[in-house]
Amino acid sequence: MAFKICEVDADHPELDGDYGACSYKDYTIFVRQGMPTDLLINTLVHEAQHMLWEHGGMADLMAKELGIDRKDESLAKFEELWIQFQTPHLISIVESVSGIIECDHV
Repeated sequence: MAFKICEVDADHPELDGDYGACSYKDYTIFVRQGMPTDLLINTLVHEAQHMLWEHGGMADLMAKELGIDRKDESLAKFEELWIQFQTPHLISIVESVSGIIECDHV
């Protein structure tokens, strides 16, 4: 599954005032043009997780496990909170890649 990433003006309707947004139907992530690199990375990681949540089946799985409708607002709130929690940790892991060292298997 390949995603498109499009930089758009801040007033683009897909953004609705946000830094980034997803079009699940088109597999497209929209990001606000001209953001500083750290904010752009944060936004891309955040929006990529929304795409994975939707297209990876997590939304349906969570709704089923919780016994709620897929469109229940509480599921959307949980998704956003979970992604906000994960984003800085995922960025930290990626930033640590330069610090990987070879280790003997234990």
